[in-house]
Amino acid sequence: GTDVPRISGTECVPGRCCGKRRWWRGHTCERTGAPRPRICSSKDGRVRRGSYEFIIAHSGRAGKENKAHEVTVEEATRAALDAIRAKEKDINSFVTVDEESAMIRAKEVQKMIDDGTLTGPLAGVPVAIKDNMCTKGMLTTCSSKILYNFIPTYTAEAVINLEKAGAVILGKTNMDEFAMGSTTETSAYGETKNPWNTSRCT
Repeated sequence: GTDVPRISGTECVPGRCCGKRRWWRGHTCERTGAPRPRICSSKDGRVRRGSYEFIIAHSGRAGKENKAHEVTVEEATRAALDAIRAKEKDINSFVTVDEESAMIRAKEVQKMIDDGTLTGPLAGVPVAIKDNMCTKGMLTTCSSKILYNFIPTYTAEAVINLEKAGAVILGKTNMDEFAMGSTTETSAYGETKNPWNTSRCT
């Protein structure tokens, strides 16, 4: 399933209980002392493909799983894109999602992981870039209508370093216009909702 679990009794939920957004089987909740729930359903203990839990679990250990051939970069990227498609209408966290480029990049990164070119912890990790960081050939608006059609001819150094490490860029995320704020309430493309409570902004 793709539903985010809710707190009930002594259950621990990532980001809503003891503050741990990534957690692993066998760990104990700091608030309740109870074991954190399993987040997988298959017999071999692998996380469900295409689920919200898959994204949370994979984000912190993608490099290890890719090198162990437990999860391919394409699987991780597709799961992230599917999660965006399923929830973006309610959350409004992206200004641009470049699905085609992300999947092409995923194939390239997988080849580099397989041949040993990429070995670091960011290899194969799907990431999103804030919309005030330039990405060559990808719309970069700073969440302002002034830059509604700006396509940079260069990429920011921080993004280049992510790409060198093997990260897969999914798209550009919403923000306050020209980063003048912290809640996205001044974005020209609407505010981003809190994924844990969509009645609130981020």
